[in-house]
Amino acid sequence: MLRTSAFLVLLFVLSSCNAFSWAASVDDSEDYGLLVAEARAQMSAGNPDKAVEYFTRALSLRTNDILALDGRLEARLLLITSGRSVYTAFPSLFITNGSADTPLFSCKPARLAEILTTTLSAVRDVALLDTLLSPTNAVRTARLTADAAMATGLAALLTVADSNTNGIPCESADTIQPTAAFTVPSTGPADNQGIVAAAQQYTRSARVWFDRLESIALPAMRPGTPLAAFRFNLVRFSGHLAGANP
Repeated sequence: MLRTSAFLVLLFVLSSCNAFSWAASVDDSEDYGLLVAEARAQMSAGNPDKAVEYFTRALSLRTNDILALDGRLEARLLLITSGRSVYTAFPSLFITNGSADTPLFSCKPARLAEILTTTLSAVRDVALLDTLLSPTNAVRTARLTADAAMATGLAALLTVADSNTNGIPCESADTIQPTAAFTVPSTGPADNQGIVAAAQQYTRSARVWFDRLESIALPAMRPGTPLAAFRFNLVRFSGHLAGANP
């Protein structure tokens, strides 16, 4: 009995050492495949922040690698939505009859600041991916294209909501507050035209990605689908932005 107990203790110690050794080897690794595998494992475990770190390290080894960039974009979308479906995290984006008396975003400004930072990082990944992929490239999957459209569309809305450009959208000091009807009422003497122009550019980019999604995955963009509703809302939003005070 004593010999059996000693064996079990030794087995536990060895397995623990192996576990620590694996973690150390990943953390110290410069193996691209190992880092990407760990990033995927972290995403599956519900740790998108860790996944972003490992994808970023993989990209330091293979600059502009499409698969690692795609993975990092996916992980950043999970960070933005706190691991939930985007439809659950931002339901007002997909409603076409929202009220102009209701704010578009229900999150607190501090949380919106985190979302804005991550969204802009995701948009940078989107822009880089767009230069690396041809429109017919098989890697340009429907999921990647939908993620790109959502990230750039969300960037447009959050950018205009941060009209004082301090990185914290929907504060009381922000003079533009987008509504659930995708109007952009202003409480200031004049709108920040730099912010309006940036939001318009993001909106145009999002619509390009939605058009691409429609060409490769038509069912996802048919009338009545959530993504079609968001594209419709972005068109309305763009129209209201065009009428912003000069």
